[in-house]
Amino acid sequence: MRSTLGRLARYCGLSALLLTVVALLPQAAGAANAPTIREGATGYWVSLLQRDLTDIAYSLPVTGNFGSHTRAQVNAFKKARGLPADGVVRSPWTWDALRKAVRVEQRRPWRRAHLNRQGLAVAPEDAPVVVKRVIAAANRIAFKPYLYGGGHGSWNSPGYDCSGSVSYALHGGGLLWRPEALFYSYGAPGGGKWMTIYTNSVHAYMSVAGLWFDTVAQEWGSYGHGDRWSTTRASPASGFLVRHPTGF
Repeated sequence: MRSTLGRLARYCGLSALLLTVVALLPQAAGAANAPTIREGATGYWVSLLQRDLTDIAYSLPVTGNFGSHTRAQVNAFKKARGLPADGVVRSPWTWDALRKAVRVEQRRPWRRAHLNRQGLAVAPEDAPVVVKRVIAAANRIAFKPYLYGGGHGSWNSPGYDCSGSVSYALHGGGLLWRPEALFYSYGAPGGGKWMTIYTNSVHAYMSVAGLWFDTVAQEWGSYGHGDRWSTTRASPASGFLVRHPTGF
């Protein structure tokens, strides 16, 4: 192999050499730097694992600590893919399977959701599982009354305020583990492919698969009659910080 690389370096230049090195590496080259991790591990790779599992609907809080909950989700993921459910994320096999699964979710084509006759959102059939779960959660409280502070003391509340409503929907998708009053540092900046959150000091609302989920819509949304869902924007676009769930 050394002589082959030497000849390529002399006759084909550095670019060809680099391409050949990549071609000669194992299939799992993309996971070559990922370590084998198990319960008790901490740090960057654990956080990455937790984010990736959440992206494919094995929801976890991103803590950077590999505890029993992370182990359980790792085992569920591995079992579903015919891998030994031993709680260990091995390099490169488990990482490769995980990254392939994440790639499938991220490449799903965007489709618009729609409202049914009851004013509830119907998710696109081929939307990511996480997006479907966010929509299902939002539907559960779509007609709950507005209640200032509602949804911040408990996920189960007789009513929800604006940020409590957004928090509940995100929690249903496994994207939030405690209610947020402000989403200034949540997720990633800017609009997302599937979901976008608009937040300022007095209000928060979101778009999901082309629909709007906003307590203001309960007064003058496209469906009305207390529905948080709307096909048209009820709150203004200006004056809001824009964020989105990472990966969506």
